[in-house]
Amino acid sequence: MKFTHSFYTFTNFTKGKRMKIIKIAIVSLLLSTTAFAFEPAQLSLDSVSNFEKGDSAMAIRHRFFGKANDINDFFGIDSGANTLLGLRYAPIKNIIIEVHHTREKKEYNGRLGFAYKLKYIHTQLNINAFTFKESGIQEKRSNAFGNLVLQTPLLFEHLTLTYNLGYDNYYKRSGSGFGAELSTNNFMSETFPMSESFSLLGEYYTKHNGLLAKTKKFNSFAFGMKIRTYKHHFEILLTNSTAMDPRTMMQGTDSNNLHFAFNINRKF
Repeated sequence: MKFTHSFYTFTNFTKGKRMKIIKIAIVSLLLSTTAFAFEPAQLSLDSVSNFEKGDSAMAIRHRFFGKANDINDFFGIDSGANTLLGLRYAPIKNIIIEVHHTREKKEYNGRLGFAYKLKYIHTQLNINAFTFKESGIQEKRSNAFGNLVLQTPLLFEHLTLTYNLGYDNYYKRSGSGFGAELSTNNFMSETFPMSESFSLLGEYYTKHNGLLAKTKKFNSFAFGMKIRTYKHHFEILLTNSTAMDPRTMMQGTDSNNLHFAFNINRKF
């Protein structure tokens, strides 16, 4: 009985010690996320990079084609999706190289960006070269897109505002997009111990007019939430467009139907 009691006490002590070690490890992991933090990324807008030399990241974006309120189509998921896979790399601080491929129109996009942060505003200038294939046309189209990004530092400890002003040299049109992110530290650490913060995000874009025979009826918009964990951003959103970057979001959309969508960002 004495041996059994001693063994029981030792087991409980060891278990308690293990739990403390696990909790310390989780807290240390969360505290270390600042070293690997992303910029305040938006849903489709460009953001101002905070990458140091040698930093890299991968992005996956997914926009379902079906309507989010269509139960028979499993909330729009069964109709397929537009997808984007992108990679970013900083060869030196403030210089960003990105490549991404979008399923829709088989688009390939290469981007060179220069970021510069002032005290009251953060800026980045992006120059994109892209190729895509129009429906029914065999020959690929190619051109350039320039995008100026203006982004505030964190305001009132919770708010970040982002503005994009772009010029599409293929369509000879300028457009803009505005986004807001309202973030808070994880207030449910017991339930979600691996989450550092939560955010609510919204974006709204102007649309081009007179794009040959492709004039869109509605302005594009998106809204959703972001969960930030160790080296990751997970974003779940609703949008009236299946586009996924500023250039295509600025073209507008044919419908105001909402679609489910998500983004996954992973920093290395």
